[in-house]
Amino acid sequence: MIGCMLESALVLHASAHLVAGLGDFSYVDLDGNLSFERDIADVPKGPTHDLFGPGHGIVPDPEVVPDSPV
Repeated sequence: MIGCMLESALVLHASAHLVAGLGDFSYVDLDGNLSFERDIADVPKGPTHDLFGPGHGIVPDPEVVPDSPV
């Protein structure tokens, strides 16, 4: 099992990559970012995230992270 407390979506994406790479987890509970009113990244609420290129596949919310290079 792998779980989390209150991490942002950015950190949880790294955990999801670990889970996908190892494939040895029976239970995955990586939804701690859903407890935040606003997260540092704009991600859809749902069980999956489509990766659209290199990296974690997320785009930081410029209102929350104004100095983001994206």
